Amino acid sequence: MAAARAIQRMAPSQTLAPNIEPAYASAPRHATAGCRDARLTKREIVLTPETDAVLNQLVDIFRQATGTRLSTSHVIRAMLVATQGTTDALREKLGQIGSVRLPSNAGGREAERGRFEMLLASAFTAAMRQARPVKPPA
Repeated sequence: MAAARAIQRMAPSQTLAPNIEPAYASAPRHATAGCRDARLTKREIVLTPETDAVLNQLVDIFRQATGTRLSTSHVIRAMLVATQGTTDALREKLGQIGSVRLPSNAGGREAERGRFEMLLASAFTAAMRQARPVKPPA
């Protein structure tokens, strides 16, 4: 119990292992008074070097194609909007996988986590193929 309280008091950059995200870090953090839009929610994610490179590449593609300096948040929000029409298909595809064991975040378990995430990615891409088209606002 005392260890859990000690970790909660630590800033995310002070956690013991860089690849382990504290449980509270994924909880929504609502924007503060200094933020331009109080309706926004700030979230933190932990990426591997490979997934970070993919995210950076996606942002660069969006920037080059649109000719804007859009942010990573713009890209992530657009991707989430695109997934709104996939919830039923995603539920179905994940149901076909069935119950699986969540891999440990401990060091040396990277391959196990990679296999787990590839399984999720496979279901996600199958669901996205069935997605309803997103219609831009008129």
